[in-house]
Amino acid sequence: EILDGDQFFQTVNKNPEYIQNIKPIQQKQTKVALKSMQSFANLSFQEKPFHIPTFLKNEIQYEFNNLDQHAIGKVDFKTFVQLGKSKFPHIYEQFFLQLYQYVNQEAIQPNVSMNDVQLNQEQYTQLMYVVHHYQIVKHQPLAALYLYMDLSCNYEARIQDILLIFYKHFQINSSEAMHKLKINANKQYQTINFQDYLNKIKSVKTMGYCPETNPFTLQLPTFVDSCVIS
Repeated sequence: EILDGDQFFQTVNKNPEYIQNIKPIQQKQTKVALKSMQSFANLSFQEKPFHIPTFLKNEIQYEFNNLDQHAIGKVDFKTFVQLGKSKFPHIYEQFFLQLYQYVNQEAIQPNVSMNDVQLNQEQYTQLMYVVHHYQIVKHQPLAALYLYMDLSCNYEARIQDILLIFYKHFQINSSEAMHKLKINANKQYQTINFQDYLNKIKSVKTMGYCPETNPFTLQLPTFVDSCVIS
């Protein structure tokens, strides 16, 4: 399935709800990666507030790696249940079914409840984070880039980091990736602004590039240099 480019970038550029509800640490910031959180953030859920705890980087990386190992963009419900149960083995499968329905309908269902499972708020929030990963990766595989930059780079990534994700998704080695994207080897450790990078890729769409087209089969123009910030 080939996704519409505008629809894809509209999705990745929209902050997830858990980020929207996090107050920036500095007024200048518009986006805050979870690793930057120093305190709890309030979020409205079924008109009742609950707290999002500070996630450790390795905890989030664990969820991302689990999805990645099962092939980005190919996570079906059975795999999703397996992922969830591997982290929360005491939760009934029916609870995952309820969450799956919530993901697909994008609305809280009345039967989604914590009353029938032994799950504290922190566990529940982490479980919803898994759901969030599943939702994004299922519908927009390359949005895994967005997740990775969020959790590990606070939206400012080294070129090498982006090459790593492209490698995972398209099974292209870093040397070939640098050649196709016209990146000099001595620049792979430079940092780029990920949002600028997305915008540059979006501009390439007008030349026939679609987000779910393998970028390494195309001769893309040189646009990385304009994104480099350090």
